[in-house]
Amino acid sequence: MATSTPLPKPTETFDLKVHLSRIGYGLLPFLVLASPFIAGLVSFEIAKIWGSPVPLVWGKGVGFGCLYFFLTVLPVYMLGKALQLSQTKHDAPAKSPDPPQAGLGEKQIDDQIIDIWKTSIEVQEHFNDLELRIRNFAVTLLVAIVGATAFSLKERYLVSIGGISFPLAAAVLCAGIIGWLAFYFMDMHWYQRLLLGSVKHSVRIEKDRAVTTPELGLSRAIGDESPWHLWGRFNIHSSEKITLFYAAGLSVLSILTLMVLIATPSLPPEPSAAPASSPATKTANDANFPSSPVVAPVPAQKKSSAADAPATKK
Repeated sequence: MATSTPLPKPTETFDLKVHLSRIGYGLLPFLVLASPFIAGLVSFEIAKIWGSPVPLVWGKGVGFGCLYFFLTVLPVYMLGKALQLSQTKHDAPAKSPDPPQAGLGEKQIDDQIIDIWKTSIEVQEHFNDLELRIRNFAVTLLVAIVGATAFSLKERYLVSIGGISFPLAAAVLCAGIIGWLAFYFMDMHWYQRLLLGSVKHSVRIEKDRAVTTPELGLSRAIGDESPWHLWGRFNIHSSEKITLFYAAGLSVLSILTLMVLIATPSLPPEPSAAPASSPATKTANDANFPSSPVVAPVPAQKKSSAADAPATKK
């Protein structure tokens, strides 16, 4: 009896270049997210080296300028991408031949094909349900972020980092933008791709059985009715609808962020109680500003009595 020899385990060698490349790929998203702060910090240091009297103004201007740029360009790019993709023609999936079925009757083959088609439809329903849940969570996040922003503006909370003060509402909105984009990635580039795979498989089954079983045409009927014909030029399919949905929410968050960053510094500060002055400050103030003259009280005069009067010589 022949015995099978176990395969040798591959030896893992430490490759510094591979590990450094992994660290670089991991740091890339953080550098992109922190690029406004990094640009403002670099501008602040360069202005200090050049002897500018207001380096903080340069740092804040460049940093907020980069933030404004990203907040303006990103939703515009998403909207343009959705409209541009809606103009391209969606090619039908290539038809692949059925595998040979040996030793099976035609009725049994049809029953198996119908069972496979039913399973594909159930998978489509599953991924559709997951995507709807993700969008519900995204809308909930959007409403919560807007509410937290309104509360922060009402209470006028400020955050100071490195001598730069900005409203807490702007930080809340930026965190909301990151969460909103995370939902977009999960929806569009995760479950939507799985849904499209199940749809393509169902469409292939329906096309192969279009002559023998024309009733198997649910996926194709939905696909024909799904596109939204806009202005007679754009055919917006499900993927473009998802991009438009998240681009609209991102536009709301970006506009609110820009409004908060621009309008909040012009708000009048809250009146605060005057701090109690120390004795040293009080003495200095007394020396600088003469106080009002103090009138000394007049001593009360004693009432003279007959006993106190001097005796008169008779």
